[in-house]
Amino acid sequence: MARNLRGFSFIEIIVASVLMSLTVIGLSATFIWTQKRNTILELELQAQNFDRELLDELLLTDYHDPILDIGTYSYDPNKEQFFDLPKYTESKIEYNLIYNLSGQRSYSVSELKEGISTIGKQITVIVSWVQEGQPKQEALYGLVIE
Repeated sequence: MARNLRGFSFIEIIVASVLMSLTVIGLSATFIWTQKRNTILELELQAQNFDRELLDELLLTDYHDPILDIGTYSYDPNKEQFFDLPKYTESKIEYNLIYNLSGQRSYSVSELKEGISTIGKQITVIVSWVQEGQPKQEALYGLVIE
C-alpha cells in the first residue's frame, strides 16, 4: 500500500521564511535598543558617582574651612574640572552609536537660616554634561552644621 506523502509547498516555505525573518529583525532591533539604553544609563551612573564623590568630600570638610565659604565654585577654584565619559562605538554596519561626553562639576555654598539664626551651610553639587545633543544635569544637596 503506497501512501501519498506530501511535504510543504513552495508558498508555505516562503511564508514561513518571511515570518521568521521579520521576527529576527524585530528581536535584533530590540537588542540594539537595549544595548544603547544600557550604555546611556551607565554613563549617567558615572556622572552621578562623580557628583556624589565631591559632595562626600565637602561634607567631611570643617565648617570654617575656606573651601566652604559662601559662593559658587568649580571643583578646583584655580581651574575648571572636567570629567570624560568613555566613547562607546558599535559597529557601523549594525548601528552607529557614539558617546563622547565630557562634563563639568561645580558646587555652591549658601547659608541655611531658621529665622535670624544660621543653622549651617547648604552645599549644592552640580554635574552638567551633554548627552545625545541634550544638556543633562545632576544635583545633590548636603548640609554642614557648625
